[in-house]
Amino acid sequence: FPVTIQVVGVKAIVTADFTRDVGRQSALIQVNSFAVPEKMFVNDEKMKFGFQNAIGTSTISASLEQDQIKMNWSSALNKPKFLVESKTKLAQEMLTNILNAIPVITIDGSAAGTFKDLNMDIKSNLGDELGNGFKREVGAKIADAQNQIQAMVDEKINKPKAELMSVLGGNKANLSSLSNLADLYKKNEDRIKIEIEKSKKGGTDDLKEKSIVTGT
Repeated sequence: FPVTIQVVGVKAIVTADFTRDVGRQSALIQVNSFAVPEKMFVNDEKMKFGFQNAIGTSTISASLEQDQIKMNWSSALNKPKFLVESKTKLAQEMLTNILNAIPVITIDGSAAGTFKDLNMDIKSNLGDELGNGFKREVGAKIADAQNQIQAMVDEKINKPKAELMSVLGGNKANLSSLSNLADLYKKNEDRIKIEIEKSKKGGTDDLKEKSIVTGT
């Protein structure tokens, strides 16, 4: 079936110069707006990923001198409408957020050489946008998990701790005093035991002396 592509604002300038020993031809083509048809990057049972449509612009310049070709082009896909379908809810959510944050896709390229040996270089911001988007989404998920963990800590640990402090009078000095008292006992445990034993013996001797004096 024939495909109709809407193209608006086409400008073409073609020059040819054969007045010199080596002829030179060049062309400049500009397209202000054209409809980009659906393009799927991934299309399988697990995931569908691509864009349904977009509005494109493009500028192409080329020159031919003897058998040497030089070409440069710059294209942009504005307001791409992406399609994301995944069986994994998390993957679909993350990809949707990432793609919705991409307002334009740029495609820049160059070519140089002969028809038989043409070196081409193509660059696009799509890879960088996806990479930065994944970093942003993963960072957001980590921050969300940390907040959930902190909320659990507050609920399971900090809240009971606050209740305990309230029972103790809400004064950390009380806990500090109890801790200091325990440390003091541990450091002087042997001496305390000796003094307790002396007290026991001394108490028994006092009772014996009282018994002799009273004659009982």
